[in-house]
Amino acid sequence: MSDAIYDVVIIGAGPAGIQAAIHATRKKTDVLLLGRIENSAIYWAHVENYACISGVTNGK
Repeated sequence: MSDAIYDVVIIGAGPAGIQAAIHATRKKTDVLLLGRIENSAIYWAHVENYACISGVTNGK
C-alpha cells in the first residue's frame, strides 16, 4: 500500500469518471482514478475534451 496523498480521488472509470479526471488534471491536481479496468472508458482510442464527442473544444 502506498502512502501517497491525492488532491482528488475519483471512484468509477466510466464516462463521468474519465471526464472528471480530465478536468482535474487540467487544474494540475494529483488525481487517483479508481474503477474496474474491463468496464472502463480508458480503452477509448481518443478523448480530446469531452468524453464521447471527438474534436469538441472548450468554447474557444
